Amino acid sequence: RCCTLFSDSAGSQKWSITQSSPQGGTMAINGTDAGNAIREWSYTDREQWIFSAALLGNGYCVINRNERGGAGELETVAPWRVCLEWSDSQRLLYRIAEDENEQQPERVIPASDMLHLKFRQTGRHSLLGVSPLTQLAPAIAPYFSIREGLSSIFQYITVAGTYFTADEPLKLEQTNQIRSAIEERESGRPVVLGGGMQMREVPVPRLDNLQTLELSRYGVEEVARCWGVPTSMLSQSEGVNY
Repeated sequence: RCCTLFSDSAGSQKWSITQSSPQGGTMAINGTDAGNAIREWSYTDREQWIFSAALLGNGYCVINRNERGGAGELETVAPWRVCLEWSDSQRLLYRIAEDENEQQPERVIPASDMLHLKFRQTGRHSLLGVSPLTQLAPAIAPYFSIREGLSSIFQYITVAGTYFTADEPLKLEQTNQIRSAIEERESGRPVVLGGGMQMREVPVPRLDNLQTLELSRYGVEEVARCWGVPTSMLSQSEGVNY
């Protein structure tokens, strides 16, 4: 949801090339190859480019050159097809893997022909962006562990159970008699208990004591904090002031 908010909001804006004006502010530059390429760049491709950067840290778009050598069609490329490498002359290159479905061969693109959108950079290097998931995973790992435990509890809750108690330890013969009586009960016959035995229901934990809503809210808050998105935009109204 956070990635969709980023990509949809940014991708739906009117894009253009601008430059700073000596009088202050900015002014749009029209009639250039780059301006035309950006203007003709489809919303779907722009949205995919931004979404890839928001989710995986990096978005890639190839600048296909026209006959004049200027910017032509912009081609968004899936990030899992792209890897970075250095040439013998220490030039940064982008190697794009073959796509059999689209019948596209492997290509090597110079950095000057690649629009590389980096969501967040760290001090390690400036070549790649960092996915928020790398920071989010340690924070919400306990949350997912609790979720797995809750799923087991819910499965347990849906299956009603009973158990038997006795004042004294049962002998093997008594145990076999009870087992036979329970099997007969499944066929509709009543179970007759003796020797102070009682049948009790397995206690079921109350759902409000499991704090499922609090756990769900915690996960939403951690995700919103990592992407810098208000929780109100993730259908979370708790703690929102108007």
